[in-house]
Amino acid sequence: RSISFTLLLAILAAAVCGVIGWRVREGNLDAVFGVPAVKPGQRLYTNFEINDVGRISVSAHGIRGEYVKTEQGWQSATAPHDRMDPRYAANIILFSMGLKVIDSAESEDIDRDEVGLRDDSIQINLGSESGAELARYRIGRRTPLLSENKQGTEPNATVYIQPRERGMKDHVYICVGDIIPLFRDGMKYFRDHRPFFINQNFIRKIRIRGQEIGRASCRERVYHPV
Repeated sequence: RSISFTLLLAILAAAVCGVIGWRVREGNLDAVFGVPAVKPGQRLYTNFEINDVGRISVSAHGIRGEYVKTEQGWQSATAPHDRMDPRYAANIILFSMGLKVIDSAESEDIDRDEVGLRDDSIQINLGSESGAELARYRIGRRTPLLSENKQGTEPNATVYIQPRERGMKDHVYICVGDIIPLFRDGMKYFRDHRPFFINQNFIRKIRIRGQEIGRASCRERVYHPV
């Protein structure tokens, strides 16, 4: 009933109203009431393209790897800076961009151990070269549900996904796709085992020289891009 307490309540009320008014002008109230669940049929991440990704961080079962995009391809961010297999990098990025929602539930209603979303489960972080966060989520087990595959005869597998960004971690999703096999045997398959890095965009000529079968002479062919 004191005047000071009444003034304090008035200041707090004015601050809350100011925040709500600012968010309304911004077009949403996500910061006040939380981010709503992504609807079925929509993608979890729509805010970046393939070329926007400049850093990939992955962890699974206590093993962690961090890779950055360089002029020599994807390389480990830590010594000895081994190259990352570009096919694995592409698979992770395309999988993240293609996470289409089938169903969702509030995270507090989900048994994390049952769906494989423990602290040591597969986690993927994608960032830009400038350090901006593009996607951060955990991958759980495969779900019993299958998704229609319009591109082939076999249905698509689905997995449990929990985004880790602020405001999004309140929901667990069932999404189309499965890259869990990429993480078999730790992450030893992420290393690019080819002896040389060749950027195909810089190739201007391919020369093949070899001996013809049954002849002593050599034959040479030269190929140019068209």
